Amino acid sequence: TRRSSDLTLTLNGGNVSQTAAGVITAGTLAGSITSGSVALGTATNLIGAINGFTVANGGNFTLLNGQALGISGPLSANAVTLTTNSGSITGTGAISAATTASFTAATDVSLGSVSASTVTGGAGGGFLVSGHFGTASTITASNGTLGLTDDQALAVSALTSSAGAVSAVTTSGNISGSGVTAST
Repeated sequence: TRRSSDLTLTLNGGNVSQTAAGVITAGTLAGSITSGSVALGTATNLIGAINGFTVANGGNFTLLNGQALGISGPLSANAVTLTTNSGSITGTGAISAATTASFTAATDVSLGSVSASTVTGGAGGGFLVSGHFGTASTITASNGTLGLTDDQALAVSALTSSAGAVSAVTTSGNISGSGVTAST
């Protein structure tokens, strides 16, 4: 168990992982990995925010968190997977994934600057994501609006809002796809 108000990880090679008993408790997580991946999905961590984390050279970033998670600084990796089993995932810090960005929250997902090939995920409340991504697939908002705003053409599939509207907007390009279900 690691407890700190702030935790910075810097590694020039190799992977970062944890055991089931290795819970990280920190107000803010930041860092960089020059090769390898960050796999913090075994234990339910208690991290308040990510404020700058880079995983270079094709590595992935995975985090399982037991409380609300804020994104206040840039997060960059080949694939980004953020999950909270209590609370929301929110923020305006830039998230960049070369392949997939996946966000799953117990309550709401609200992110303002996501760049990825594909966005996936779900939320116990609403799911609102904007940025630069070409595909939105298999996203569920269980108790709120599912809203996507993209700055390029967008392909959608398997978008579901159980208790609200589904909205997809592009500022450039068309929207194509199928499998959109909304309760309103």
